[in-house]
This record gives sequence, structure tokens and C-alpha cells, in this order.
Amino acid sequence: MLTFDQARTRVARGAALLDQVAPAWAHAIDLGALRLETCGSCILGQLFGDYLDAYRRIQMLHRYGGAHYGFDVTMEEFLGIRRNNYETLTQAWLEAIADRVIDREPVMPAQSVV
Repeated sequence: MLTFDQARTRVARGAALLDQVAPAWAHAIDLGALRLETCGSCILGQLFGDYLDAYRRIQMLHRYGGAHYGFDVTMEEFLGIRRNNYETLTQAWLEAIADRVIDREPVMPAQSVV
């Protein structure tokens, strides 16, 4: 089963790749429609129209495949409890997206009113 730390590591690779080829990618994702197990609603499907077309367009290294970048699960994970594995990947992607779209301004201490 895919752990959250494994998913985070994979997603970090995928997010870094997307940062290079489509810098505003995180703002284009419809979070309500995000479903990693569906080629048209996954990260690549939403950005490029289709998972397989995106695979070619962003030139993912063929020796790794989508699972290496967090875009998919491995064959072993697919044959296991795949719903849980896709949910774990989805949560890691939501975290990566939040890191890119939420303005992380420093919080200033409240001024004294006395």
C-alpha cells in the first residue's frame, strides 16, 4: 500500500516537472473535479486534456512512467487496494497545490491596543 510519505515524494517530482513546463499549473486545477483514477479528471487530464497526450507533451522520462511523478499508481498498487492508493496520491497533490496557490505571507503579531 502506498504511504503518504511515498506519495509526497512522487508528487514533489511531478509538481517540479509541472513547475517547469506549465508554471501556473496549480491555479488551473479544478479541485472539486480532481480524480487521479480518471484520465480526464486527473492532474494531467485537467491541464492537457488527456493523460496520455500529456505524457508525450511534457516529455516524461519513459524509463519512469507516471507513478514516478505521482501522476498514477504502480501496477502493483493498482492491483491492490487501488481506491486507497489513489486517495493517498490525491491528498498529496492537494497539499502540493495548496503550497503553490495559498499566499504564505508571514503573520504579524497583533498590535497592543493599550
